[in-house]
Amino acid sequence: MKKYILIALTVILVVVCGWLISKVVINYDMRKYLPDDHEQTIGVEKHDELYGSTSFAHLLVKDDTLSNMLMLKSELLTVDGVLQIDFMDDVLNELSWGLLLNQVDLDTKILLEGQMTMLMGGGLSFTESFYQIVSNMPESSAFNLTHEISRYESNNTYKMTIQISTETLESETIMDEIRVTLDVKEIDYTLVGGVMSELFVRDAIEQEVLRITLILIPLVLVILLLMTPSFADLFVFIVISGVAIIINLGTNVFFEDISFITQSMAIALQLAISLDYIIFIVHRYHKDRLNLDKDAATKETMKHVKAPVMASALTTGASFLALVFMRFSIGMDVGLVFLKAITLSCISSLVLGPILIKWFDRWMMKSKHPVFVPRFNKFSKLIYKLRYIFLAIFILLIVPSYYFQSQNDFVYGETALVGSSGTAYHDDFEEMVQTFGYDNQIVILTTKDTLKEQALYQFLTTDPSLDINYVRSPVYYQSIITDPLVLSAIEQQFYSGDYQQTIVSLNMEEESESSFEMIAYINQHVDEIAFTEAFVIGTTPAAMSIKDVIEFDYFYVTIIAICLILAVIFFTFKNWILPFILTVVIMTSVFMAMSVPYFLGHTLAFLGYLVVSTILLGATIDYAILFTKRYIELREIHSIHESIEYAIEECAPSITTSALILGIAGLSIGFISSVLAIQQIGLQIALGAFFGLLSVLVLLPQLIFIFDKFIIKAKINRFTSQKK
Repeated sequence: MKKYILIALTVILVVVCGWLISKVVINYDMRKYLPDDHEQTIGVEKHDELYGSTSFAHLLVKDDTLSNMLMLKSELLTVDGVLQIDFMDDVLNELSWGLLLNQVDLDTKILLEGQMTMLMGGGLSFTESFYQIVSNMPESSAFNLTHEISRYESNNTYKMTIQISTETLESETIMDEIRVTLDVKEIDYTLVGGVMSELFVRDAIEQEVLRITLILIPLVLVILLLMTPSFADLFVFIVISGVAIIINLGTNVFFEDISFITQSMAIALQLAISLDYIIFIVHRYHKDRLNLDKDAATKETMKHVKAPVMASALTTGASFLALVFMRFSIGMDVGLVFLKAITLSCISSLVLGPILIKWFDRWMMKSKHPVFVPRFNKFSKLIYKLRYIFLAIFILLIVPSYYFQSQNDFVYGETALVGSSGTAYHDDFEEMVQTFGYDNQIVILTTKDTLKEQALYQFLTTDPSLDINYVRSPVYYQSIITDPLVLSAIEQQFYSGDYQQTIVSLNMEEESESSFEMIAYINQHVDEIAFTEAFVIGTTPAAMSIKDVIEFDYFYVTIIAICLILAVIFFTFKNWILPFILTVVIMTSVFMAMSVPYFLGHTLAFLGYLVVSTILLGATIDYAILFTKRYIELREIHSIHESIEYAIEECAPSITTSALILGIAGLSIGFISSVLAIQQIGLQIALGAFFGLLSVLVLLPQLIFIFDKFIIKAKINRFTSQKK
């Protein structure tokens, strides 16, 4: 009766959680995960409080006219949520015309005024006429106006930057309305940068999670079909994994939101990691069922697999638990969601598994088929025969792997989120950079102080070491505008309460050593000017902040994960030496996997590097625990040599199946995702699964052979019994 109540409750829970999945909120803003007391977080919150929550997008239009672009700007300004649009008329205006006339001699002034009158009399607008005049002037005589124009028009392509408010409307709603306006015009346009990067990631995740799932599940089923002895086993695997995955996804609704990285990996990784538990159970059941009836076989199976399954879940859970201690709180996001996933998968396997196995025992026995798994007896003999050679190879690889994995080049902020090479977004963004250069905007938010504002503007506009496109500051307008009404209207964009903002455009990519050095240099001078309060915010400052926080996190998270795993292995085997041997084996596989990008010359997202290292540490330790558990059982009745060979023969099929599934899950994420950071996480997981399999089946047997006597002596129960 109890089992029927349990099944009924499970069905109800699955239905409810299936409905709740669509209610889960996904977050795409990496800056949200910085600590609340971090200067960058405080600065962004202060800016949003004073000026409202804003974002931007660059609009590029090909093969059009300046007249059409000016009309398009007027139309786009009527779209709800559009605050302002930066375009050529903001530079070629009455103010800059007056400045130009004041800087030329009298004859040139009369000539220019005559040209302006003639062009405007011919039907051109003031901006179009001004553009024609500057275009026909020698660059040396145009007083930097030619350079200013090149920011908006180059190679028959126009560029305008649209600033939007996200206070009352969703950014997606605003951009959809902008797209409608553009589509009606039937013009050749692209939208990139700022809010478009977030929308690209959002659209990619929504589409690709389903694609990854639809591709991964059939591949996993094929592997399971080939490597398990019964067709009915597949049904057990599907139900057990499906229940855990649906409940995990649905219960994410209890979090305020979850990160897009967590969402993109949730199904694939939970399926890959948690299948281990039910695979171990089913494989053991088939072995016990040879000599026992289904009830006795189920009891015997659960007696043998309960401890290693729980140990595997605890070690994997421990690695995710370690992420919770990150100051960069996406670690808590990933850690808690996957810790919950592991817990639910373990419970589903240990509680529902025996019930389903008993129910489907007849089908499992009747639907048996040949297992298409290579026999590992020859492999086990080869491993033993060449044990010293393999051991020497691994010893030679450990130190170089550790060194090279630490030499990878990393990115930390939004650069890791853009589309990978070959995606439409990536190609459009690169085209913009090649045509107009970088437009990396930062905001310097300071308290009001006229003299210090002037000192800041002087530094930004005169220091030759700064690669700056333009500086927008109230100081500039205060020096050239005499009309108080006009000046007051412009100052409203910069002053709010007791604060002022200076907007700076850097001609530098968002993440590079030179970009970080420039921001540090600007920060240094802002500090020297000694405002009462000052913040430098933007994509590059945010990436620097993430870098500082996450690099600090990496060391401590790794130490915590290792300590927790050591503790779980110790309490599982009650042995002083095995925790260190197993951890060394798995850390070696992680180092080898993470050193591959260095040799390929790939730049890694550091967040992905940290998450993958932790996932691999927890996921592949399962293989080592399973092998060691079986070795210890065999060692009670066999010699060292025989125990190692038999352990390899018996455990290799399960470990290989698990590693293949984890590898395919990683490859599915890596090849399907168009988001760079997620793509890298998937490929690194696949590499880790391969090296984890190799390390457990090749390196671990050698270390166990060498330390066998010490392993036996290090058992706590043996020591305790001798003491008694």
